[in-house]
Amino acid sequence: MTLALEEPKIVTARPLLDARDVSVTYGNVKALRGVSAKVYPGEVLGIVGESGSGKSTFLRCLNLEETPDRGSYTLDLPDVAGNLFELDRFARRMLCATKIGIVYQNPHLGLLMRHSSSGNVAERLLVAGERRFSVLREKAGTALAASEFPLDRMDAPPIELSGGMQQRVQLAKAIALEPALLLLDEPTTGLDV
Repeated sequence: MTLALEEPKIVTARPLLDARDVSVTYGNVKALRGVSAKVYPGEVLGIVGESGSGKSTFLRCLNLEETPDRGSYTLDLPDVAGNLFELDRFARRMLCATKIGIVYQNPHLGLLMRHSSSGNVAERLLVAGERRFSVLREKAGTALAASEFPLDRMDAPPIELSGGMQQRVQLAKAIALEPALLLLDEPTTGLDV
């Protein structure tokens, strides 16, 4: 896959993402201890650590799938205010469906494995309000093509695809709405060369 990266143009002093003092405990295990991060518009941030160090847990918190024991999280976006960890379930789902894209290390977490690949991508567009089939199909095809997914397989369900092709479907789903924030949890896992 080839991605053209431009030099980030930071035009604001305010971060797009500001997560502070995020802590998560599972029973007696402290998965995250006071993790903080800021990401500015156009910036790329990589989180590196050993297996089991909490990277995926932190991304699940940023994707509002998990509520930490403590911490705050804001996104500097129109119509988005306050600590996102305090949003109700519906508001979290709508925010994630329209403003945040995620690619999981395990495609089974991000895809409906028995639905068509194009349908998986279109699902995101449906949640955002698009109802015209022709537009759904076109936008799904555009996102799949951007992830270098073979369009002659867009009607195939992910369960029939290789792990690498499943990752490409996840990426297409994540970028279909051009989200303000893109979260990638080891997105190259299993990618076909």
